[in-house]
Amino acid sequence: MALFLEKNVLLRDFTTLKLGGNSLYFSRLQNTQDLPELKEKLKELNVPLFILGGGSNVVVKDVLPEICTLKIENKGIHIIEENEDFAIIEVASGEVWDDFVEYAVIHNLSGVEALSAIPGTVGASPIQNIGAYGKEVSEVIHEVEIFDMVTGKVIMMTNEECQFSYRDSVFKRFEKGRVLITSVRYKLTKRQPIMPTYTGVQEAIQKFELSLIEQERSGNLSAMSLQQKIRNVITDIRWSKLPKPQVIPNVGSFFKNCLVEINVAEVLKNAYPNIPLFYIDEKTVKIPTGWLIEQVGLKGYQRGNVGVYEKNALVLTSNGNAQTDELFTLSDYIKDRVKKEFGLDLEIEPEIFYL
Repeated sequence: MALFLEKNVLLRDFTTLKLGGNSLYFSRLQNTQDLPELKEKLKELNVPLFILGGGSNVVVKDVLPEICTLKIENKGIHIIEENEDFAIIEVASGEVWDDFVEYAVIHNLSGVEALSAIPGTVGASPIQNIGAYGKEVSEVIHEVEIFDMVTGKVIMMTNEECQFSYRDSVFKRFEKGRVLITSVRYKLTKRQPIMPTYTGVQEAIQKFELSLIEQERSGNLSAMSLQQKIRNVITDIRWSKLPKPQVIPNVGSFFKNCLVEINVAEVLKNAYPNIPLFYIDEKTVKIPTGWLIEQVGLKGYQRGNVGVYEKNALVLTSNGNAQTDELFTLSDYIKDRVKKEFGLDLEIEPEIFYL
């Protein structure tokens, strides 16, 4: 078998939260041509498949049933179609997401620069419909190639077929391990990027541009594209608010922001005049969950080996010695406090894997 199967591999070594028990079987996918053989091997072993990318958006239980974990590590970035207005780039699912963003920016392609510094792999981007600063990856996804582990077929799914919504897609509704994303095709524009509408980002870019002007005048720096400026600023802002997983174990935002109907938002606004509201459309309002958690006094809260990050209440952290149940106990406590205060139900953002 081309795919080598290891046995009894500790998954906490492959997750950014440093949580997770032993996987009975473990393999690394570097060539998608090995997938039909893996499909037959899994049938022979009679164990389910757990697909793991960068481990940055998953919470794995400490005690697992007999499973086979497949670590996605295939590589490749190729322009498959291009004209004077746009380029369609096919990216292997095992590529590091931020490496792809850097590639796009270097080639003066626009559409993903505002999603800089998001941990994880390319294959995870459509599953979660990753987003930041008013941008979502679904805006630039052209097609997604998948391998069906049951039928053995390779299928190309259109953007519409992916059924994207806020931090969601059709891939979350497939049976666990049924579908493996092998590559994603992104349609990026050659036009100037659209500036993120977030005030903090725009102000930071203006300051950054002023500093660049001074450096350019002194001959210490060559001119930067707007894509590069946005990427630099977004990266700096992100790491000023979020802990780097290699320093403090975390999965980024642990809870989704709350989406409520306008009448619910109006009731909350009357009760809490300072509540920040972001109008998505004529029916829906987004409420920052981090603000809600702060209001119930849990920003910076610590409980045993886990806690709420002191700079961003959306982020739950581990000290590297935690058990998964500790994290869930903290998560339930936070959800309960927010529910009692605001009447809102918080939804966990990362995938919870325990079968």
